[in-house]
Amino acid sequence: IGELRREPGRRGVVIEDVEERLGVRDGQLAGEHPWVAADAVAVAVVFHAAQAFVVREGFGLTPIAACGLEAAGAARLVFAHAPIAATLEEPHALARARARTRTSVAALLVGAARGAHQYAMRYATERTAFGRPIAHHQALAFLIADLATAVDVARLAVWRAAAALDRGERAEWEAASALAEAAEQALFVGPNAVQVLGGHGFMKDHPVEKWMRDIRTLAQMAGGRDEAELACAALAPERDVGFTRGVRDP
Repeated sequence: IGELRREPGRRGVVIEDVEERLGVRDGQLAGEHPWVAADAVAVAVVFHAAQAFVVREGFGLTPIAACGLEAAGAARLVFAHAPIAATLEEPHALARARARTRTSVAALLVGAARGAHQYAMRYATERTAFGRPIAHHQALAFLIADLATAVDVARLAVWRAAAALDRGERAEWEAASALAEAAEQALFVGPNAVQVLGGHGFMKDHPVEKWMRDIRTLAQMAGGRDEAELACAALAPERDVGFTRGVRDP
């Protein structure tokens, strides 16, 4: 991630090789990653098992149709024995790098969900039916409240992860839970924000359909929600949530 920040003029991607599609041999990376949200890449950072690699050359892109994040583009990334420019193996640094990636994606999900919720809420307060704004009808009012709650829950999880990173912690649990929670809540908010607008929600006259597609795309990044939940499951036994402090075993 630092490699990408040091070269802001170059487009880069961060890949979580969850299914280990890529192989490493003699300092080279070979294989194919099925999707990246980019139509041009100068630097690739690949998380592979207990390592992270920086690759600057020896890879190519095959454009594919994009569901969301259309401005970024979409492509299949193929590594043809690409030379590895740098390797990160130190556990603490590797954990923080992965945590920063997950937290960044979680923050993007919160932003998209917040935009969808706020637009749907404004629409519901302006659109009238049966003599009053549709937001005043109980069924829709409850849904809008649920959307607001979902955004707040996800935002708080992201803030906790960001605070842990700022303190210099590994933040593995905080970042994984933030991504899992942000993805789950955003995937709830996006489609339901579209439903608040009814048929208008599916038209490009309103941005909620775009946010819904962007959310589905973002939820696949950094390993996606499933990988984040697997990380939470692995870390959960080590967590001390404080409920049993001072309690003696019978």
